[in-house]
Amino acid sequence: MPRSMSLPILLGLLATLSACKTLGELRDQKTLQKTLDRYGAALRWGEWRSLAELRAPDARPMPRLDFDNIRVTGYEVILPPVMKAPPNGKETGQDEEVKEAVQLVRIEYVLKDEQRVKRIQDQQTWRYDPESGQWRILSDFPGFE
Repeated sequence: MPRSMSLPILLGLLATLSACKTLGELRDQKTLQKTLDRYGAALRWGEWRSLAELRAPDARPMPRLDFDNIRVTGYEVILPPVMKAPPNGKETGQDEEVKEAVQLVRIEYVLKDEQRVKRIQDQQTWRYDPESGQWRILSDFPGFE
């Protein structure tokens, strides 16, 4: 093959490989967004068991709260999810980097026994679990006080 023809072929292969990575990243972001939407909806509707199911195995357990006393009245994303660099270059056993994302939300809620609207900001850290193919939350449960 003439040298002049190999360069366009090489460039085409490189473009294809970089497009594959982009498609993988888009798939990860789409999966993450679905999980974030599910988490936000579960929080708004007081589906506490669903929230517990989204926790990472190594996350601290949910606190013992009087969940019947908490009513979430607002959930707003302040800073949309941002992919984080892998911590210390960690990788899984499958030559795959650890994928984490962070987002910041504002939660408005009422403790029914006080009948006063309260607001908190919740920084959420999410990690992709390659075994289950799902994103799991690592950060502490919101501090409803």
